[in-house]
Formats: sequence, structure tokens, C-alpha cells
Amino acid sequence: MVESFLPIYFKSISISDKGVGFLVGAFAASSSISIIPAGFASDRLSTYSIVRFGILLFIIYLVGLIISNSLLNLFIFTLIGGLGSTLINIGLSTSFYKGLEEKGRSSRIGSFFLSSSTGYSLGPLSAGYLLHWSDMKSVFAAGLIGISILLIFSFFMKEKCISKAEKAESLKLSDYTSIFKQYKIIFLLLSVSVVGIHLGAEQSSLSLFLKMNLNLQDKAIGIIFACVGLWVGFLIYISGRVFDNDKNIVMLIWTGMIISGVFQVATAYTHGFRDVLTIRLLHTVGDSFTVLCNGILTSIVFKEIYMGGGVGIVQGFRMGSIFLGATTCGVLNGIYGYHINFIITGILSLLFGISVLLSRKRLQTVIFSPSQP
Repeated sequence: MVESFLPIYFKSISISDKGVGFLVGAFAASSSISIIPAGFASDRLSTYSIVRFGILLFIIYLVGLIISNSLLNLFIFTLIGGLGSTLINIGLSTSFYKGLEEKGRSSRIGSFFLSSSTGYSLGPLSAGYLLHWSDMKSVFAAGLIGISILLIFSFFMKEKCISKAEKAESLKLSDYTSIFKQYKIIFLLLSVSVVGIHLGAEQSSLSLFLKMNLNLQDKAIGIIFACVGLWVGFLIYISGRVFDNDKNIVMLIWTGMIISGVFQVATAYTHGFRDVLTIRLLHTVGDSFTVLCNGILTSIVFKEIYMGGGVGIVQGFRMGSIFLGATTCGVLNGIYGYHINFIITGILSLLFGISVLLSRKRLQTVIFSPSQP
């Protein structure tokens, strides 16, 4: 609801393209810096306490967006919001992956991502309609109501108790050396990073591209986000049920990356609502395969007692890549226009997909070889 229209809002209060990219990137940077420590904490502390603290920080962020217009103040509140978002996501993700059984893993992960995609679709759709009748402050207020409801729900959640033995065996800093020597984890982090870079480009450029290049109304932009979000969630869920077999991972990743890359480039050459909606739906077919497989890989390569630290590492690389993509693309927007980032990130995804295709047999062997942790 809030994030999708922030670049347009920042432009409306006279923040430059570089400033927009900086603020979008700052949110991701704050997340990437805090996400690994948050992962460690979720292996030792109550995950729902972590979620509740994150919600409180995100409330401060939304209040800051309402009361502040200066770049410096927005930067400070954005850092707080990034930390809050991190704590919420890490807490919920760790709880989910720790309770995940091997049987039906892919379909359960598909269901988990379906819930995220539903929010990704209904949030921007709601914001688009609110902006049709009011201004961005009403969107921030609606976000406050929504996150407050989540805070109330968090007090009714139950979680598995953490034993002293499990806390003692949780991932330690010294274990990082062994983690980064495992090829399957390196592959997972590379895949997550490529996806993160193109997400950063989209966060800093997509709504502006739709607004400035295609002259779409806010309501139309909200409809596009809604359709894409529901479509992605549906595809991830169906893919999880159809390909509920870990052996399909490498095939789905290279297929997804190639499809995603081709239609990411094609986005830059769209001319209207129907054009861009069709291309974005096709683009996210590839995204759905890749996101599903990255979730499955995360559940495979990390043990349950290490899951918080493992999720923190994966999400840290993802958020760091979003920061890189958003800040770089914010600079490029001011020089070359809002279309250039779709071409660059599309080519990156395409090249990665081709490299996975050419190495598919070796990767298949590496992913399913036993290793520690």
C-alpha cells in the first residue's frame, strides 16, 4: 500500500530522482545491515516479540512519512522503517521455515508466498483508489490502521519453545566461513542477488515509468500492481503444487530467469495500459518460478536450528541487492530516463539464466550433496 507509490509521492514534494533512488535504497540498506543480526536473534529469542517490535518501528516510520517533507528527516524515518520491516519479515519467515516439513514442502512454500503476493496486489490497488479520491497522507493513515491490526493479531500467535540446547547450537559467527564455502549456498545467494537487483530497479522506477512515460492514472497503476500481485501468488502456489519435487529446482530457476529477463527488457518498450499489463504478467511468470525455488533452497540448505541465521543471510543479500539496484537506477533515471533500468536488469537476469542452463547438471549434483551446516 505504502511502498508502491512512494517514488511518485517523493517526486511530488520536490525530491530529485537521485533523492528518490537514495530513499528507496536507504530502506533496503537499513534492512540489509540489520537483517543478519535479526536472524541470529530469531534463533535465540521469541520470534513474535521480534515481530511486535518491528511493527512498532514501522508505525514510527509511517508517522514520520506523514509529518515530514525534508530529505534528511525522511532518510532517518526510512532507516527506522527498514529496520522495522526487517524484524517483521525475519520473525515471520523464521517461524514458517522452522515448522516446515519435507512432505509437501513446495506447495506449502507456494501458499506462504501466495499470502505475500495477495498483500502486494491488494495494497497498491487500495492505495490507487485512495489516491483517486484523496492524497498520499490518506494512504499512510490506512497503512497505520493495517499495521496496527497486525500488531493485535500478533498477540494471539503461538510458537514452538526454544530449548537451551537449541540456543547453544544456533548459528555462530565462526560458522560463516564454512557457510560461504558451500557451493549450493553461494548459488542461492547469487540467485537471490540477481532477483534483488531487479526488484530494486522496479521499486525505484516502475511506478515512475508508468506515471511519467505512459501517463497512467494512479488508479490504473494500482490495478496493474494488483493484477500482477495476484497473478504471481497464483503462479507460485500452482508451481509449488505441480513441481512439488526438489529435483525440479535448477530447471525452474534457469527457466524463470530467462523468462523474467526477456519480459523485463520488453517492459521498456510498452506504450499503454494493456501493453504494460500484459508484459508485466508475462515477466512475473519467470519471477514466480525463481522466488519459489529460492524459498525451497533456503529450506533445504539450512538446518532448523540454524534457520534464523540462514534466513538472515539470504534476506541480507536480497536487501543489499535491492539497495544496489535502487540507488544505481535512481541515478540512471535522472540521466537516461525511467526505461533504461528495465533493459539493464533484464539483460542481467537473462545472462544469469543462461549460465545456470549451461551448468545445470553440475548444479543439480551440488545442491543435493550432503554438507554442514
